[in-house]
Amino acid sequence: MTQTKKTKKNKLRFSSKYTMLSILENSLNGPISKYHVLTKVPGIKLQRQDRVSEIMNMLEKNGLIESIKTSSESTFYHITNKGINAYSKWVRDF
Repeated sequence: MTQTKKTKKNKLRFSSKYTMLSILENSLNGPISKYHVLTKVPGIKLQRQDRVSEIMNMLEKNGLIESIKTSSESTFYHITNKGINAYSKWVRDF
């Protein structure tokens, strides 16, 4: 299984698994915003925003991350204990 594939426009697109692991890894140090994921996480910058949003929604639905709404209507995401366990298992298996 490859981690990347070429798109029609010759851009590299990382697999969903890589994107999930990157999101989980970056949220280990504290809550992150979707903007942070889309602009600061290496490799994720190449992904479509709607694809990243879909993956983050899936992670939240499965209890791996949780959203935190702020008073300024911003949303941050934090990894849960279940997410830490899943991330640790995936890293060990890799």
